[in-house]
Amino acid sequence: MRYIGSKSRLLGFIEKVVQERARGANVACDIFAGTGAVSGLLKRMGYTVVSNDIMEYSHAFQVAALEACEYPQFEGLYRAGVLTQARAEIAMLTAWSPIEAALPEEAKNLIGVINYLNADHKNRGFFWNHFSEEKVKPPAHMPPDEEQPEEERMFFTSENAQRIDGIRTMLHEWRQSGMLTRVEFYVLLVALLDAADVAANTTGVYGAYLKEFGSRPERLLELRVPRINVQSPAKPHRCHRMDATECARKEKFDLLYLDPPYNRRDYAANYHVPELIARGWFEFQPTLSGKTGMVEEFSSLKSDFCLKGKCAGALEELVNAAVEHGGARSIFMSYSSEGLIPDGEVKRIFQSVGKPDSFERFTRDYKRYRSDSDSGSRSYSADRVQEYLYFVEVDG
Repeated sequence: MRYIGSKSRLLGFIEKVVQERARGANVACDIFAGTGAVSGLLKRMGYTVVSNDIMEYSHAFQVAALEACEYPQFEGLYRAGVLTQARAEIAMLTAWSPIEAALPEEAKNLIGVINYLNADHKNRGFFWNHFSEEKVKPPAHMPPDEEQPEEERMFFTSENAQRIDGIRTMLHEWRQSGMLTRVEFYVLLVALLDAADVAANTTGVYGAYLKEFGSRPERLLELRVPRINVQSPAKPHRCHRMDATECARKEKFDLLYLDPPYNRRDYAANYHVPELIARGWFEFQPTLSGKTGMVEEFSSLKSDFCLKGKCAGALEELVNAAVEHGGARSIFMSYSSEGLIPDGEVKRIFQSVGKPDSFERFTRDYKRYRSDSDSGSRSYSADRVQEYLYFVEVDG
């Protein structure tokens, strides 16, 4: 998934610093987990990982990256009598799948379910109604002076929006019927989120859509088989969706890794469409507004780290909670040279909770995330920025 602030290209840098500075840590907490890239790294490094984020789409990525320690077998789906025809189709599709050879034998059932979901499962439901190119006609009984349904929102072609609607509805029904375990559900949901992002008519965020469809969304939405970070024996990784400071007060960990929002970009606003896909529209009626269909129920998710007057206080409160309640002994924070919190303020906060002489700032030159090109109304000051990784050791 295309993501602001993703650390996927910086994992080697982060791993090297953590290996050199974190001593004797067993439990690591990735408290702003995003798409789970660093959580997955910490798992591969051998830590028991606690992950957290306020967003539900992030929670899906966390579970798929951490709690899935083996390829799910989907026994509930394969046993279910109502899926007799589906099982036959799955078996037939699995037999010739071109991706099967590149995956272990244990992935066979997952390949089958992904192939089944990629079959023609479409629904003209809520998502198609509100986030596709199709202009929805008002019901015939609606008086002309009453509010009409919104016009098209060109996030997806009609075909792809129907596929998202159909697949997401099917996942909901499978889970509600008990045919999917928690991990199985999130593994499939992540496959859908990734596929939707590939097909989305955007430059990478959902604060706007392009005026015309290009080559990306013209491709038919297709789920890919997610690779599972197999771990045996599996460790008791834990995934949460809550406020970061609340998580720091509830969990215990030795190592804290922070990757907070560093500017005014609001993740709840920029990723409201993936968040809606992740949460679904089955147990609450989302209230949409504006050209992009902002979800009013997500407005409370805006982080204090996106607010210039609150971000430093939010960081100080969080690291204090991590030390006093969480028991953190090593603290790392990824941040940007363009961040709202001044470098000197980060140093002061870190030294106030840890050993002052242990404080360090590591720097890596990094290509700036750009969701669009320079224009008459907006230009970027530079193509590259400095990525910082702060560290402090806390007294034992």
